[in-house]
Amino acid sequence: MNRDDKMAPIVPMVSSAAVGPLGACHLPRMWMKILLHALGRLPAGYRHGTGGFDEKTALDLGFDRDEFIKFVETSLPTYVEAEAWVRKHGKHLDPESIRKHNEGIHRSKQPAVAAAQRAFIGLDDDSVLDATLLNDLDDWKTLHVQATTGKLPPLILSSVNGEMTEALKVALLRVEARYIAIKMNFAGLDPSKPAAEVKYDPAASGADLSGDVEVFRSERCTLEVKGARRPDPAAMQDVLDYAEAVLNEIAPAAVAR
Repeated sequence: MNRDDKMAPIVPMVSSAAVGPLGACHLPRMWMKILLHALGRLPAGYRHGTGGFDEKTALDLGFDRDEFIKFVETSLPTYVEAEAWVRKHGKHLDPESIRKHNEGIHRSKQPAVAAAQRAFIGLDDDSVLDATLLNDLDDWKTLHVQATTGKLPPLILSSVNGEMTEALKVALLRVEARYIAIKMNFAGLDPSKPAAEVKYDPAASGADLSGDVEVFRSERCTLEVKGARRPDPAAMQDVLDYAEAVLNEIAPAAVAR
């Protein structure tokens, strides 16, 4: 093995449909992505704990998202050890809660994102919208590109949510806000809906997020912030600059995982 290969990125090939002994979908994939990120080996475009199916899994099973991320990043557990942590801390692990969670993992993607992802995969079938299936096919295509060329493919449209969710989380903590979201006018994305969003406490689904909204704009992006205790326009500009850089990197047919 080449010495450099020891730290090469690893595509997280565990499907969201995969389960461990607990029987909860996506939990193995969530563990793998956080672990790879902690080791500096998760490819760009993959979320690692915040937003999407990761956050849904934490909410559905009733464990603290950030504490799980911290545990995996610091302890580097095996999957069985990670699942044992969830069994100890999860509040909704009864069969019916797990059934409902698993049912919700198979949801459709936004048409524009699904179309871009199918184009990247090389799939000419506009009836395929299932997020789990598309992400699996995306992983396999990404691995094929890496294995046959030695390089990872560029970011694509479906990577936007994963990339921006992590950036928003950092910004939210920096200004101590309750909520932050970014909307994008780009490549078929609906500019009226968040391309990514983060709440300070994801478990507080009924929290009051009304009130004054601070708005910051760039050429293609709009950032909305609620309840910032430490306003910092420079921090918001950093997010917008990063968002524009991400969009510049994305090819017209690109998507993210």
